Amino acid sequence: MTFTPRVPHHSVPSMQTSNSDSVDRTGILTRSARSRSRHAMQGDPGGSQEPLFGTASRLAAQRLADSERARRIAAIGRALHLPARDEQIQAELRALNEPECFESEDAHDRRERLRYALALKAFTVESSDFGGSASDKDGAGQAGIESPPAHKKSKPFTALPVEVESFASADTAIASELRAVRQRILSSSLRASHARLRREHREYTESSPETRLAQRATSTNCIEHAAGLRLHQSRHAHERPTSQTRLVRATHAAGGSEYMLISASYGGDLALWSPYTGQQIGQRVHVHTSRVTGLEYSSEHGLVASCSSDGSACVWTLDVDTGLQRRQDLSVHGTEATHGRPALLDIVLHPHVPLALVACAGANTWRAHNIERPDEATFLYEQSGHAHHVTALACHPDGSLIVSGGADGALLLWDLRSGKNIARFEGVHSEPITSVDFDPRGTHFASGAKDNLVKIFDVRKLRWYHTLAAHPSVISCVRYQPAPGHEGGTLISSSFDRTCRVFASRRGCVQVNSLDAHLDKVTSCDISEDGTMVVTGCYDKSWKVWTGADAQRGSWGPSMSLKPEKLR
Repeated sequence: MTFTPRVPHHSVPSMQTSNSDSVDRTGILTRSARSRSRHAMQGDPGGSQEPLFGTASRLAAQRLADSERARRIAAIGRALHLPARDEQIQAELRALNEPECFESEDAHDRRERLRYALALKAFTVESSDFGGSASDKDGAGQAGIESPPAHKKSKPFTALPVEVESFASADTAIASELRAVRQRILSSSLRASHARLRREHREYTESSPETRLAQRATSTNCIEHAAGLRLHQSRHAHERPTSQTRLVRATHAAGGSEYMLISASYGGDLALWSPYTGQQIGQRVHVHTSRVTGLEYSSEHGLVASCSSDGSACVWTLDVDTGLQRRQDLSVHGTEATHGRPALLDIVLHPHVPLALVACAGANTWRAHNIERPDEATFLYEQSGHAHHVTALACHPDGSLIVSGGADGALLLWDLRSGKNIARFEGVHSEPITSVDFDPRGTHFASGAKDNLVKIFDVRKLRWYHTLAAHPSVISCVRYQPAPGHEGGTLISSSFDRTCRVFASRRGCVQVNSLDAHLDKVTSCDISEDGTMVVTGCYDKSWKVWTGADAQRGSWGPSMSLKPEKLR
């Protein structure tokens, strides 16, 4: 039995009532009646101005407008070029009547807050110039954006063009030189990346099965060769501990080439050696007065760059017969350190453009210098973003990107063609970064730190994806083999635990060898392009060369060095 409520006779509608009646047989309000009652409460007694679905469509349209507004503001912000110095950022914030600093806000956060404020101001001016409605400007609260009060509006803001660098220098000649350098970086990186992609495409698609099998066998032989590396010779090189070692490939006038070894010490001197015989080439050079913290070589330009903790940096030319010849000094300006100059912790050379990039400790920045003219190096610009000292730098093989590591364990990826920060990796390392390096294909980079870990990052996906518990002590240096085979490749790492570990980078970074003949902590390491030679520098003032079975049999020497065309 079902219960049917009794309704007074005068309230029961007849069967011939229309659909617009407000009460059905049970006395419940219909949909149209509910709509009219709601509009009556909102001051619209009729309720016939808007259909039932009008509110939802209006909210959807408002959300779409807010999303488009936020997208436009973000696009304007990406086109802006902002000051790099924190003092200039705070001055710009003061001019916009914004707080100079918030609690727990670093320089990078202040820079992004300035970017957002300027983009919002430019968008407001743009909307007013094109006759934007007041609802578009007042709808900022819907998207979480605060519009500036009317009494704080200033003169219209003009966005800086992309090619103008306000933080490089007030001199227009420097700005034009920076534009020219970045244009050269853009064209050279495109050429290099296209050539690399075409070469890899041919390797994977156009080669025959026999060729692919031969390439795979070559890669396997390279890994086996890395697994068979043994100590070839050791040399007492300096009066102070050895701080840096690099293998360079010097070309002879006849067309051949051979490897040479450059070593630097805590005393500030540099020396050139033959890794085959252990003999010194030319005279020892002494420009720096303190520990050499960075040593880099550019095979395309034949230049060597070095920097020191005393704040000095120098560029050298490499001669096979006479050794290192001083070419120019880099005048680095910025925050004063103990000796009146900021300590320089690393230096890299661009692979295609005569450009030197220096990591500075005192100012928490890295700086770019044009070293094309032998007489003097031109300071182009300074890039900030780290909250602590910049301790390590590495340049992409194509020359388009640079990664910088800081004393706070953060890693920042930059685009050299525009000066913009692409990615920021924080919390991956818990201790200061000591070394970073790109793999030869440019798809990954490795970082070593004082937390005894080596991290591998994917450049394409902009994420960290692998960790190597490589050593039980501080990682001093990480290096990729500059020219791997079809599938193979080698990654080496040195540590204060007196060892240098060798990993097969294309096979899950599996350790294949451990070079452990050192008597003290290992300060640096490097590997040749063909993977047949590894050099390490040690705190006991020596360097060591590690080779495979060919060298042990005595058949290894300058005559076995590869021709330039075979290394491409």
